[in-house]
Amino acid sequence: MELFRVSTPHIFQSHEACKLSLLIATAIAVDSGFIIFAISIDRYRRMCHPFNTQLTPKMAKTVSAAIIVTSLIFVWPSWIIYGMRRTPTQDNETSGGCECGIDQVMFNTIYPRLFYYILLTLSVVLFSIIFLLYFLIAIKVWRHKNKRRPTPTSLPPVGLSTDGKGTSNSVLKIPYLPTLESEVSVDSSRTRLKLDRSKRTRKQQQEKSSKGSLVRVSRTSSIMALIAVTWVLSYMPHVILVMLEIHIKEFRQELSPTGDVLFQLAVRSYLLNNAVNPIIYGVFNIRFRREIGRLIGFLVPPCARSSTPVTQPSSQMCSQPSMDE
Repeated sequence: MELFRVSTPHIFQSHEACKLSLLIATAIAVDSGFIIFAISIDRYRRMCHPFNTQLTPKMAKTVSAAIIVTSLIFVWPSWIIYGMRRTPTQDNETSGGCECGIDQVMFNTIYPRLFYYILLTLSVVLFSIIFLLYFLIAIKVWRHKNKRRPTPTSLPPVGLSTDGKGTSNSVLKIPYLPTLESEVSVDSSRTRLKLDRSKRTRKQQQEKSSKGSLVRVSRTSSIMALIAVTWVLSYMPHVILVMLEIHIKEFRQELSPTGDVLFQLAVRSYLLNNAVNPIIYGVFNIRFRREIGRLIGFLVPPCARSSTPVTQPSSQMCSQPSMDE
């Protein structure tokens, strides 16, 4: 429906389909904002408060239901505000065509302005909170990396002798005729060295595991932050341009043909959010790329993806039978 409405801007005549299409588009945009907001809170709690109660699958279902209800509360006026409107021309007259947007009856009233003021305020508030949460996450990651930065360590010098005097290097100085006391001292020193090495090994393994976990969490947080920025950049031009059209009289009539084409493209900028998100996931998420590769491998015919020579039996299923047979 959205593609048909966009591809036929001046001959689209269905009033109910126009209302339903814009209602769904607005609901998806607002719902996406609330989902990104909920994800930012979840990332913040996982990064900055990892020992507190985290989001469980049951809680996620409750949050999803609350997001849907809240989105419907914000977008239900769009069913009343949106509709068909006569297409304006540069001569300040109306042509025989129509376009799907703010209804002709509602265009000069205060209700579209209030509706878009609410949407703009909601977008600014959500983006401000999301930006603050991801800023705190970035500070947490930066501090964690500096805290985990490896520092050079050296073994303490060990010197052993039967007279009780330690040497200045790590060479064990043992007499030719060791006594029982010196043998016990050597064994205890070796035990301490083994324990120290074991502790250092465990510490290095823990730091490596913690670093790997931090990299995974920070990568996921970076993806979510970029998606939040994409949502704002794709939705704000639509809100701003519609508000300019509402407030500035004859705004569309004063545009040149090229300007009107650019306006038609920019006012539908909210469609970019759905197109850019898969690209973001594909660039940053390894699992997403792997699943896409598996899906492509499943869709491609076996004969196209097989690297086995045609003469082998495994590839005969894709070859054509010969005339001799």
